[in-house]
Amino acid sequence: MLDQKLQEQIDSFVEKNRNQIVETVRALVQIDSLRGEPLPGAPYGAGPRRALDRALAICKEQGLSVADHEGYCGSAVLPGQEGEIALAAHLDIVPVGEGWSVDPFSATLRDGYIVGRGARDNKGAFAADLYAMLCLRELGVPLRHSLRLIMGCNEETGMKDMEYYLSKNKAPDFTLVTDCSFPVCHGEKGGFSGDIIFPKPARVRRAGGGVARNIVPAQASAEVDCQGLDKERILALAGEAEGICAKMEGDTLTVSAEGISFHAAFPEGSKNAIGHLLRFLCGAGLLEGEDFERGRFLADTLEHYYGETLGIACADAQTGKLTCVGGLLFEENDGLHLNLDIRYPVTASGGEIGKKIAAACKEHGCSFVVTKDDAGTYVPAEHPAVQTLCRVYRELTGSERAPYTMGGGTYARKFPNAVAFGPGDPEEKLPYEPGRGDAHQPDESQNIGILLRSIKIYVAAILELDKIL
Repeated sequence: MLDQKLQEQIDSFVEKNRNQIVETVRALVQIDSLRGEPLPGAPYGAGPRRALDRALAICKEQGLSVADHEGYCGSAVLPGQEGEIALAAHLDIVPVGEGWSVDPFSATLRDGYIVGRGARDNKGAFAADLYAMLCLRELGVPLRHSLRLIMGCNEETGMKDMEYYLSKNKAPDFTLVTDCSFPVCHGEKGGFSGDIIFPKPARVRRAGGGVARNIVPAQASAEVDCQGLDKERILALAGEAEGICAKMEGDTLTVSAEGISFHAAFPEGSKNAIGHLLRFLCGAGLLEGEDFERGRFLADTLEHYYGETLGIACADAQTGKLTCVGGLLFEENDGLHLNLDIRYPVTASGGEIGKKIAAACKEHGCSFVVTKDDAGTYVPAEHPAVQTLCRVYRELTGSERAPYTMGGGTYARKFPNAVAFGPGDPEEKLPYEPGRGDAHQPDESQNIGILLRSIKIYVAAILELDKIL
């Protein structure tokens, strides 16, 4: 346990730097760091490159030694004697989506929160990591290990940045990935993705939905040819259906569906707008014959979180249930594509999951193409580092929460000897209705008080890990 004097010194440091910490987060949130077209020195596009440049400049301004790893990621180092402990955060974001009450890149300050895309996931964590390192430097506590802050640019769309980093650099002795909730996430499900491909229904002229593969879609829409159909009945059905909006111009119906958006790793309580749209099209008689049967199959797939319709439901004691979310519906030359984001237990096989999905799709006139299979990670809860981190969190917060596993994927799966550790408070109650304020949601918000508290936790955790590693 930290002695009282050291705790007071850390609290004093955090309070003294409070405004600068907040402004560090805001400076990064104001940069649209969504992945774009590759450019020289910017493999993930101009936005992530700008965010990386700003983060490196902030670290350099604070007197840290920085390195730009060819635009894939960056790092800043506080030297020690031997070995290395890393803190890892990412600067890239998911698409903004709809439904914001503020400009998503204004970094608005509201009721103790920083509101903006990336504030919570994961730019706030970068600031917490940086100031934990700066606090340790100011305290003058000698560390055996060097500290390295790694800033990624491709976490949301593949994590190839960390694969590149590790191909060129020695892996840290231990890595704290600051991209989850406390106390410690010691296991992550595998990440699997693929496209269900099927013919565009005969009456459908256009269809689409979702903003990113790893977000339960809140919006979906279609244009449908209603020639020869009872248009008044269709509009009446739309008027009675919750979350459905429709208008008719001549023979063309434009229909949109509204859902509730959650992160794909935690779909419980969400409502998939693509599934809702397909269910309405089936119920209103707008899909016929094979199109109807296929539409019902896809709607069933999207309305169940755990892959039951596809025959892939499974679970294990280590990481729990498989989850299955259809995040994107889009058109390509060979038809409509429905992308599935699947998080599978660490004891399951992505290859077997792909075979089962392909077989289920074939029965309904669809094909399936695998686009990603990324194995999960698991560190036993009894591991000394996991136990140490839990103890630090318990002593500083009084919380008796146990270490946990999750469906979300972080950089922890890319590093040997890594776990995810904060900065989120598992007991935080966001001041919004469901589907708003969290990571990947509209009005994404970072609680400033929780972020500041995490700096103290990180300082204490690094001091303890430095002793035992």
